[in-house]
Amino acid sequence: MITILKELRTLFLWSLLLVVAWSSIFAAKAVETSFFPVVKDVEITSAIPSSYKSGISVYLKFTKVRSCEFLKVLWYDKGGNVVPVSFSTNVGTRPPSENEVGPWHVSIPELEGSTLYVQHQCHPLWTQFTKMYP
Repeated sequence: MITILKELRTLFLWSLLLVVAWSSIFAAKAVETSFFPVVKDVEITSAIPSSYKSGISVYLKFTKVRSCEFLKVLWYDKGGNVVPVSFSTNVGTRPPSENEVGPWHVSIPELEGSTLYVQHQCHPLWTQFTKMYP
């Protein structure tokens, strides 16, 4: 009987440790996303209507503050649908610094109501999304 209780206690402690470890990972991701963004001070310097796919050519200025690998850009329209973004300049991982990019062609008629996120890989545990617009 005592052996069964010891095994149950051991099982309970390992389960508790697993829950604490798993919760810590989720908490760390939330803290990193909120307090340690990859880019900041984002400004759309120009948004020019374009005849290409009835979209907008967008020029941006931002500060990259962390050395993370660029993965992709996700631009959502008013309805929450991902819209295509094409780049006319070299896209890739940039060193931490002030950056000016563009034109990015966004296939939406206007920026109002849209949302821009960029995804980076800063370490092997998870990827990080940073909201760049609005």
